[in-house]
Amino acid sequence: MLRAFRACIPVLLLSSLCFAQTSDSSEDSKTIRVGVANLLNRTTRSFNAGLYRSQLVRFLNDFGDQKKEPIVIEAIALNGTSRKSASSEAASKGCQYLLLTTVRDFSGLGSVGVGDGGITAIPGVSIGTAATGDRRIIVEFEAARIGRLNVVSQGSLQPMNSPRADEQITELVQMEAMRVAHDLREDRADWRKGE
Repeated sequence: MLRAFRACIPVLLLSSLCFAQTSDSSEDSKTIRVGVANLLNRTTRSFNAGLYRSQLVRFLNDFGDQKKEPIVIEAIALNGTSRKSASSEAASKGCQYLLLTTVRDFSGLGSVGVGDGGITAIPGVSIGTAATGDRRIIVEFEAARIGRLNVVSQGSLQPMNSPRADEQITELVQMEAMRVAHDLREDRADWRKGE
């Protein structure tokens, strides 16, 4: 009886090891790894792009770890800002998606006025407060699968409530994270159906 029990021990250990490996791989299939490139600054002001990239990573991880969602998002900070440099870095870190973000100055569109002097151009109106010199900014983003050209999530966001530029960027990267998390989950669900 003791011999039979000793013979079963290696079999039990081997089967438990195999079960652990299959459960890990099923967990990996429920996790989306997205590389978050450093924000590209196309504004007339300077800001700490690394700080806002870190906020974006934190927001994505927060929105990506919803208890009720079957797919978890794990955001990884990248150093690159261009598609070429960031995509190779993201691939080396095991990411399936790449998120690129550009911050731009935003001012209202100009228009044309007609009066006694004929047709005149009216320059764009700066949105913001003239007293502080703050101007609104806009965040443009796109997320795509690594190694593919199709964009999964893209958009252009403007701040709703924040008067200062630093608050605007924080508000916008939070909005971006929410939108990207939603779109990546939808793409992953569609992607898994096609497999």
